[in-house]
Amino acid sequence: MQLTLHRPDRAAITAIEAQRIQVGDTWFSNSFFVSPEVGAQAWPVIDLAALDSAALAPLLATGAHVILLGTGSRQGFPPAAFVAEAARRRVGVEAMRNDAAARTYNVLISEGRAALAAFILPD
Repeated sequence: MQLTLHRPDRAAITAIEAQRIQVGDTWFSNSFFVSPEVGAQAWPVIDLAALDSAALAPLLATGAHVILLGTGSRQGFPPAAFVAEAARRRVGVEAMRNDAAARTYNVLISEGRAALAAFILPD
């Protein structure tokens, strides 16, 4: 599904398919995160069970106020410890399907909000 009609900035999600997501002109088929501050970065997470403090650290380092967690084609929920650690740092975590996370992220960054989207994609 095409998500934009015009040439977006380098951090906007421009398209999403079942197994991959496009940021700007680059397609990602493995897990990654993206924010306007750092662009798109590889993220070595293969499933929700792998979400721990080590997986959270690079997300928190971006300074985002909210993490939109794309959990694949079905909504899943991260471990409570992952969400609690983010909350201790005053960062919200919202889990949703990848397509919903992509749309929500694009809206938030278009408003200038400090948002980050992290996507769990199949290996």
